[in-house]
Amino acid sequence: MENQEKNLKMNKWLTYSLISVLTAILILFGFLYLNNKRTKQTPKTTLPITAVKNESRVSITKDGFIPAVVSIKKGSQVTWTNQDSSFHEIASDPHPTHNNLNTLTSDKLAEGDSFTFMFENSGTYSYHDESNPLEFNGVVIVQ
Repeated sequence: MENQEKNLKMNKWLTYSLISVLTAILILFGFLYLNNKRTKQTPKTTLPITAVKNESRVSITKDGFIPAVVSIKKGSQVTWTNQDSSFHEIASDPHPTHNNLNTLTSDKLAEGDSFTFMFENSGTYSYHDESNPLEFNGVVIVQ
């Protein structure tokens, strides 16, 4: 009889423990689901955009492209000028295929050299420096 009471108490304890663990797991999954849903609705970053122009100039410095985002009208051009002592090479994303806009590619630009490209179609075109594709990135928005 004493063993039956111990087994009954043990079974109740295991049942309550299992229910507590399952409840904690459900609460955790609910929190993660709601937090993930909220994160997807919030934009990660906002890049500053210059005013829409017929032509835009971008400086290439040791720190990257300035400005990093330009907005132009369809049929306008962007001119990149290397103001850094290192060589730089403009190329369309993604690296290394450059197939976002495969004609957007420059020769290596020495200090003082420029590269001009005419954007014929509307769209958003991201690009990078072929020598430093992870840190030197920019975007041209064509309206």
